[in-house]
Amino acid sequence: MSYDKDRGALNIKNKRVNLKRKNIFVFSTGKSSLEMAEATNEILGERIKKGLAITNIKAKKKNIGNIEIAYGNHPLPDENSLKSGKKIHRMISMTGQNDVVIFLISGGGSDMMVYPENSISLKDYIKTVKILKKCGADIGEINTIRKKIDRVKGGKLRLASKSDKFINIVFSDVPTLNDDLKFIASGPVFKDDTEFKDAYNIFLKYRIENEIPESVRDFIKKNINKKTKVDENVFKNDITFLMAKNRDVQRFIGDYLNEKGFKVIFLKRMVKYEVNKEKDYLLRKIFENINKKNIAIIGGGEPVVKIDVKSPGKGGRMSHLSLLILRELLKNKIKNVSFLLAGTDGIDGNSRIAGAIVSMRSLGKIKLNEVERYLKNYDSASFLKKYRLALETGYTGINLADILVFLIG
Repeated sequence: MSYDKDRGALNIKNKRVNLKRKNIFVFSTGKSSLEMAEATNEILGERIKKGLAITNIKAKKKNIGNIEIAYGNHPLPDENSLKSGKKIHRMISMTGQNDVVIFLISGGGSDMMVYPENSISLKDYIKTVKILKKCGADIGEINTIRKKIDRVKGGKLRLASKSDKFINIVFSDVPTLNDDLKFIASGPVFKDDTEFKDAYNIFLKYRIENEIPESVRDFIKKNINKKTKVDENVFKNDITFLMAKNRDVQRFIGDYLNEKGFKVIFLKRMVKYEVNKEKDYLLRKIFENINKKNIAIIGGGEPVVKIDVKSPGKGGRMSHLSLLILRELLKNKIKNVSFLLAGTDGIDGNSRIAGAIVSMRSLGKIKLNEVERYLKNYDSASFLKKYRLALETGYTGINLADILVFLIG
């Protein structure tokens, strides 16, 4: 992205957008929020009239040029998330027809900005998200419900603006091959194709309708026959750029390992199902190549962990999946495998680690019953730290889903 000051044009990839005599507003949300806002400010500087960047990382300053910094929480929203949701809704509602809005989106934005519908309290909203994350619902299903009960999701921020043009710049953490942008940060500026009946069917699918707070359940039930009607013309002049995705990370790793002499095998699908199902899928790929030399199996995505204990320990998708795979490799006395499973954002679930980095040849004496105990308590990060298998990168400032690398030979 670059700015041609003489022509008053913003160049993004192969497109040019005329910004002459336009007020420019910049909004940013998600785990890459600050980095994207800083880069955009470096390019446009004083051309930016106003903006807001919502992050969950403590910043050293209050503003990035004319872009104000606000805060939200992750992996569950909080009072700050509500304040930020209300603020971005108010600011976007003030943008006029001749204004250009640049909206920077990355994963994690769903929790960092929330603005529940009138009849739903923040407490009930948080409880709903917590239930959905524990029951095994995937990110698409969770975001379908969020879109229905939140005024800053499912295209509602776009509909709040009178602007003729939004420029949407997206970093995708969606665990699908086609990177469905409408689900990243719950699609705040993209047309919502889901219906209220889709949301209620998710409650039925996971048998959680009686656990969901009454205000949320009643709101969705009340609107279950309501069709999502949106004026398509609102979105017709908008331009969206997918700047980076999980497959880019996979290719980068593949090129590096290829140069190091590995034969690279990319998984044909994204890892997005329940972790035990994905564990079986990954082990099949490992055992298909177990007698070969210098093989690298690379994949990515975001699997689902269904938590069935009241007080889980520390961990996340990649840590838990790592322990499941470690257990099976130990059972089969496999030594010639090393693996790295990690979140690209540097934070796995509710832990402070990115994931695991394991060499089966270098393992000390680990007892299977201890692995089982940590798995049962959903305390995978504690296990990995105890045995120095934790990958600790710190916050990376990027969120392109999770990455999985297996080296054989």
